[in-house]
Amino acid sequence: MKMKHTVMKGSAWKFALSTFILLTALAFAFAFSEPLRAKTLEFIREIAGFSVEERSESPMKALDQNKTTSTQVAAINPVTDPGSTMPSPTQVEPTVYTIPTVSVTDLIKNPPFQFDLPTWVPDGYILNESAGIAISKNWVSLVWSDTNIREIELLIEREYTGYNIPAGENSSEEIKINGAPALLIQGFWDAQHQWDPKRGVSLDWEKDGHHYHLNYSERGTAHHEIVPIKEDMDKIIEELVKMAESIQ
Repeated sequence: MKMKHTVMKGSAWKFALSTFILLTALAFAFAFSEPLRAKTLEFIREIAGFSVEERSESPMKALDQNKTTSTQVAAINPVTDPGSTMPSPTQVEPTVYTIPTVSVTDLIKNPPFQFDLPTWVPDGYILNESAGIAISKNWVSLVWSDTNIREIELLIEREYTGYNIPAGENSSEEIKINGAPALLIQGFWDAQHQWDPKRGVSLDWEKDGHHYHLNYSERGTAHHEIVPIKEDMDKIIEELVKMAESIQ
């Protein structure tokens, strides 16, 4: 694996990693329930080889409607970890999952599968010292952050298995990364479960059979929640593409 980086000590990676995987896990869990699939099937689009499920509301809305589900439910992706169990929306007892972590140095020395890392990152971003790794060894996750609580997460799956990626309506398009098709999604869900096109930017593409997901977000200072992006979106997309294209 090739990588040029500076490593930062601390636990900032936990916020980005737990938020992304928690929201992704819940989205997939609810999006794949039969009632929701029946309602949203017509909005599924194939973009750059990925199945994108465009929705008018976040799949997490069902979680808020049932307060007995613990807010501590965390951080395992049932799609990338087949066989794992997500809590049902009606269970009373909380279920807590944890993400195994390793140091970036150990990950590079002993990766669960071979993959490449970027040789370029935007100015001011520092790679956090810990990396998340799936129990199944099917994905790894690294986070770069800066002093303004802006974060770039790189999640690499062993392979994309064809699952639906939830997104807002008209939020997705195909672009090119090193001449290959890639999925660009602009936005994320807000606290009212509506899609906000300013709450994030992500890229998905496949390389050497692996699924690469690069995500940019900005965080609030108090609770580290995702907040609307203040920076220029076109510049962010340009930098994410440059970072993705440096993964050779």
